[in-house]
Formats: sequence, structure tokens, C-alpha cells
Amino acid sequence: MKQARYITKRSFAFLLIVLTGICALVFNLIYENAKESAINNLNNEQLIHAKQAAHGIEEYFATWTGILKSLSRMNEIISVDANGKHQMQLFYDAHKDQIRSFTRMNEDGIILFTVPNRESIGSNLAHQKHVQELFKTQKPVISDVFMTVQGFNAVALHVPVFKGEQFKGSIAIIINFQSLAKRYLEIIRIGKTGYAWVVSRDGTELYCPVPGHTGNSVFTNCKEFPSIIAMADYMLKGHSGNTTYTFNMISNTKITPVTKHAVYQPINLGNTFWSIVVASSEDEVLSSLSSYRNRLVLVMGLTLIGLIIIAGMGVKALLIVKEENVRTHAEEELRANELRYRHLFEQNPAIMLIYAKESLQMLAVNEAFLLNYGYSNEEALALQLTDLYPAEEQARLKEVTAKISGYSNVGEWHHCRKDGSRLSIVATSNDISYQGINARIAVITDITERKQLEEQLHQAQKMESIGRLAGGVAHDFNNMLGVIIGSTELAMHKLPEDSPVQKYLEHTFKAAQRSSEITHQLLAFSRKEIISPKPVNMNSMIIESEKMLVRLISEDIKLIFKPGSGLWTVLFDPSQMDQILMNLSVNGRDAMPNGGSLLIETANIHIGSDFKLHHQDARPGDYVLLTVSDTGCGMSSETREHIFEPFFTTKGTGKGTGLGLATVYGIVTQNNGFISCDSEPDHGTVFKIFLPRLIDVDETITDEVKPEIQAGTGTIILVEDETMLLLTTTEMLKVIGYTVIQAKSPEEAIAICENRDLHIDLILTDVIMPGMNGREMAEKIKTFRPEIKVLFISGYAADFVAERGVVEKGMQFIQKPLNIQQLNDKIKYVLGLE
Repeated sequence: MKQARYITKRSFAFLLIVLTGICALVFNLIYENAKESAINNLNNEQLIHAKQAAHGIEEYFATWTGILKSLSRMNEIISVDANGKHQMQLFYDAHKDQIRSFTRMNEDGIILFTVPNRESIGSNLAHQKHVQELFKTQKPVISDVFMTVQGFNAVALHVPVFKGEQFKGSIAIIINFQSLAKRYLEIIRIGKTGYAWVVSRDGTELYCPVPGHTGNSVFTNCKEFPSIIAMADYMLKGHSGNTTYTFNMISNTKITPVTKHAVYQPINLGNTFWSIVVASSEDEVLSSLSSYRNRLVLVMGLTLIGLIIIAGMGVKALLIVKEENVRTHAEEELRANELRYRHLFEQNPAIMLIYAKESLQMLAVNEAFLLNYGYSNEEALALQLTDLYPAEEQARLKEVTAKISGYSNVGEWHHCRKDGSRLSIVATSNDISYQGINARIAVITDITERKQLEEQLHQAQKMESIGRLAGGVAHDFNNMLGVIIGSTELAMHKLPEDSPVQKYLEHTFKAAQRSSEITHQLLAFSRKEIISPKPVNMNSMIIESEKMLVRLISEDIKLIFKPGSGLWTVLFDPSQMDQILMNLSVNGRDAMPNGGSLLIETANIHIGSDFKLHHQDARPGDYVLLTVSDTGCGMSSETREHIFEPFFTTKGTGKGTGLGLATVYGIVTQNNGFISCDSEPDHGTVFKIFLPRLIDVDETITDEVKPEIQAGTGTIILVEDETMLLLTTTEMLKVIGYTVIQAKSPEEAIAICENRDLHIDLILTDVIMPGMNGREMAEKIKTFRPEIKVLFISGYAADFVAERGVVEKGMQFIQKPLNIQQLNDKIKYVLGLE
């Protein structure tokens, strides 16, 4: 009996040990599986946050880079003239809530202009690492985060500026890094301990909530934690992934050891990259399992007691308990997942929606969707997915949605808001199960602004190409006009004044001069000309432009000109007045597709101080008022507010550049005037241009009297690669008394000048020639004849040859086509005979 009892005790003890071991093993397996699942879910959630933050920062810098690239092609920004500085000030004022400064730097690293800190103008930035990288690559660069003198962390974005093929420095903006971090990083909060930190490519912690870490190297901050150093080494090679690390010290203060689960993701920024890390404490994961663990311990204990009391039913009881616990765990996990989803979906700043795969019925939308599309939640859930798309895209949408399954699908589309307005979007979708329904979740990115910038860039490039073509045509045309004008004048001088042929030659001469004016208009279209203001009567300028305006408008539009009497004189470039009248007339024509009236009026007007209350640009004084009004469709007040902005147009794609009224505004302000616009829908439009009166001049503008040509003397070397123009110009110079030595190339001219026994008074040379240009030739000649005088001629506009670096300030220049009077006057001026 004792032996049996002993055996029973031994068996019972053995059974107790076995059952206890089994219970402990089962408990450990279940708990570790739950822990691993919780950590995986945590890492997935952290990775979503990291990718969203990285994508947001990348899009942020991509958008600013696109904007700066568009601005870098503007001539006024390239030349940093008064209009360019004004445009930079306007741009900064419009975006100063996002940027801290807007700077134009030249190719040597010197600040040419900056707002708002104008005391920095003239500073040299060439020593800065990112500026040196800009000089080396001549591509957009983003700096590392640095501390400004104002005491905030900042990032500089530089975009190169080119004049033609020549690098001319950059335009740059300074972005407050704290604002950027607040926008994309501070919002990342996972539980109570989760946060994000960002490291630059050299290991500097750009952002970290841990005190004392921001601004220092991760290798210094974490030198005593090998697991963090290993993660840093890997992620600074541009990799992404997840890891676990442990630390026991913050700011040299010992703390209880903390284990962190982290994911890391690169942020690609063109010339550089950052890495974002999102980490959460393992204690938080374990605390979420504490209730589950306690219940599991209780169940295991009860199970163990039950197995000891009723050994025969132990296994069955254990299975029941295990099954129950698995179900309980699944329910808790499901509830936790639903809570995480609700927070991630509903509070996400990105636009998100869920729709049923079969019916395309909307199942859920987040707050960002409601704010951007203008629907209430009830209205949105009553829609089908196709209701968001314009009619022309709905058929393609149905084809795409019928084919996609499971994998991520990305596509560009258009969406319609509740008010009917359209936006360009990129939709990224994936399969999910939502409330037992097979569905897809879509993340919507609004790319409307980016598309508009791309369109503006396309328009600017198109205008630049047309301008280059126009400049080349005008150059060749000017060469031929030079032959015609010169030959005609020579013939007129050789024939007696009473010759019957004289009147035909005069007609030819006037027609050639008129053609010369056409080439000037062509050059004015191709690029901004250097203005030559002079005292003029506006009535006379409008009368000269009437024929051109009649050709611009359609036959069913009546052009009416009402000149004011006794009109005051203004200081203005006549070619710019042609541009104003042309742009306003074309604008009026497009507003009257079915015909109407275009009225041009002039008048004298005095403006007092009260006028400034309604026109901010006005200054008291005497003005000449030019009014251009049409009977067209008119504009709304909202449209009127934007008409003078570059690239703003109400015309369809391909029908307008949005530069016409911006050009008018620039010309008027450049000449110290101001412009106003009054318009209402269906009641026409009235533009009023106020130009200041020119005081202390004779108000009577008389026709110029053609002076007699005074003969000159001296020896001139004429350098011209166009044979006909060489011969014609030679004869013109001989007529006015000069001895001419011809040279068909720069090399031939240099060889002639090397003869020191030959006296030479002047070199008259074309600017643009095959091989060596005129300036290079002149510089070589001046090495052995430093006293030689040079007069450049060209069929290109003065600003074009200046842009090419051929003719600079201080050099003498005359533009083709030439007549004898112009040529004689200019030569005498250069030789100091006047």
C-alpha cells in the first residue's frame, strides 16, 4: 500500500511537473506569438508614418524646385533689374509664411539681391559646401540643416540660373526647418512613446525629440550603443528596414534600459538624402499585452489545477482553454487593428477613400476628402466612385477597376469637386476587406498646382524657342535690308535730284526703312529690348500704330480713336507703346468673338491726393491718360484681381500665354506710370493707363529735318563676311569721304593691322561672324595697336549681343540696317569729330 502510495505520489509529482512544464511552454508560445504579432503590426504602422513623412518632404522640395526653375528662366530674374527685384519682393511677400528669404546669387557666390534681409546683399557664399556643389554640378542643390543668425534651424534650396548656355549663379530660398519638421515629423505620434527623428547623410541628427540630440552627430550621441550605431551605418547608405536597439542613458544621465523597435526610410532630395527613423518603446507593446498575459496566467493556473484534479479531462480542458484564449486574443487584436485603422484613416492629412470593388459604391471617406471636395459625409457615402470623375474618363475608369486586383495601382486622373471645379490627381489603391465587403482603399494626391507649373514651363519654353527663331530671321533680314538701303542711297546720291528715277528710289528707300521697323518689332517680340525713351506726343504714336491694329483685330470689330486736344508730352519709348496697343487690342478682340467696338481715347488729367485712396500706385501730379475699352464679355471681380499676374489666362490651352497684360503692366510701371481696369460680366472692359507728363519741354513735337551729310576723312578697315553688304557699305563710306580697306574675315583684318606702316583711323566690324567674333578680333588687334578705335555693327538687337558677351557697356555699337546719315554721324562720334 505504501509502495503503491509512493508510486502514486511519484507519478502525481511527475505528472505535476509534466503538466506544469506543458502549461509553461504553452503559455510562452502563445505569449511570444502575440508579442511578435504586436511588434510586426507596430512596425507596419511606423513604416506607414515614415513613408508618408518621407513622401511629403520629397514632394515639398520637388514643388519648390519646380517653382524656382520656372522663375529662373525669367529675364528680369536673370538680369536682376528693377523689375526682377520687384518680382522677387512680390514672390517673397506671397510666400513668406513658408520661406524666410528669397535670394539671387551670381556665378561667383556673391549675393546680388535678397529679401527681406537686404543687409546681406554683397555677401560671399562661395565657401559654403552646398554652394560649391552647385558650382560643380550646376544642378539644384539642397543644403544640410544649419543654424541661422536669427537663431532657427534652416535649409537652403538653390536652383541654377542660366543665360542661354552660360551659368549665371542661382536663386535660392531659405526654409525654416522647424516649420518643416512640425508639418511632417511632429505629427507622428504612435501611442505614448513613439516618435520620429531625422538624420542627414553625414549622420547629423536634424530633428529628434530627445533633449540635446538635435544638431549633433548620431555617432556622438549614441557612441555607447552599438545597436544604434549599426543601424545608422546601414541607413546612411540609403537603405530602408527595421531593427531593435536598446539604450540606458539620455544626456549623460543613466535611465532604466529601454528597448526600442524602429523602422527607417530614406528621404531622397536630389543631390542629397536624409533618413527618417520612427521608433516606439517595447514596453508600450508589452503593456498592451499585460491584460492578455494576466488572463492567460489565470487560465493556465486553473487549467493546471483542473488537470491535477481530473487528469483524464486535462488535455480536453487545456484544448478548450487554449481555443478560448486564441479566440479572445484574435478579438482583441481585431479591435486594436480597427482602432489603429480608424485613427490612421480618419485623421490622415492625405485624401483617402474606400469603395466596393463590385458596385464602386463609396464606403468611407476621411476628413481630408470632405474638406477638399466640399461634400458632407452623408453626401459622399451616397456617391459611386464614377461620380468623382468627369464624363470623358468614366469609361476608362470602369475598364481599369475591372482589371486590377490585389496589387497596388497608381494612375493619373481628374476629379470633380461638389462645386464642379476640377483637380488633377494621382490615385494609389490596394485591395482591403472592409466590414466584410471586398473593397479597395485609395490615397489621393492633388497635383493640380504641379500640372499648372508644368504647363507654364512649357509655354515659357515655347516662347523662348519662337523668340530665338524671330531673332535669327531679323538678323538675316537686316543684312539684306542693309544692302537695299545702302545701294538705294548710293544711287540717289549719284543721280541728279531732278532725275525721274529719284522718286522710285525714294519709294524703295522708304519701303526698306519701313521693313527695318518691322524687324525691330520682330526683335521686340523675341526678347525685352533696351528702351530708348524720348519726348513724344501720344496721339502721333497711336496714329502711326492704327494700320497695325486694324490688321490685328477682325473685320467685324470697329476701331475708334478719339484723340485729346492739346495733349501733353510724355517721355516714352515708341516701340513700347506699340506693344501696349497691340496687347490691349488683342485682348479686346478675343473678348468680342461676335464683333463689337474697340475705343482708344487720350486726354490730359490732373490727379490729386484723394485719387490714391482708390489706386494704390497713383501719385499726385499731371498725367496723360490712355483709355482702351471694348464692348466684349467682360470679367468677374475674381478674374480682375489676377489679370496682371504672369502666366494667368482665362483662355483655353494653347490660346494664350498669360504674358500679354503682365507685359503691359511691366512697361507702364517701368515708365513711372500706373494702370487700372474696370470690368463686369457682359458689360465690357476698360483699361486706363496713366503716364506722367514731361515738364519743362516744348510741347510741340515737330518733324525732324534731315541734315546735310558732312564729309569725313580717314582710313577705315571694314570687316564683313556678307559679300553684298561688304561691297555696299564700302561704297557708302567712300561717298562720305573715307578711304576703305576691305576684310572678309577677322583673320584678314588682323593681318592688315600688323602692317605698322599703314595708318588706320577706325575698324568697322560685324559682331557675329563664323569662327572668331568681332570682339575677339578687336582684342587681338589691340594687343599691338592699343590706340585703335572700333565700331561694332550687327543685325541682332543690342541686348542680344550684350547677352552673348560680345559687346559690353562702354563699347560703341550701331545696329543694321544702316543708312549713310546714321553711319556718318556714328563714325564722327567715335572718332571725336563732333
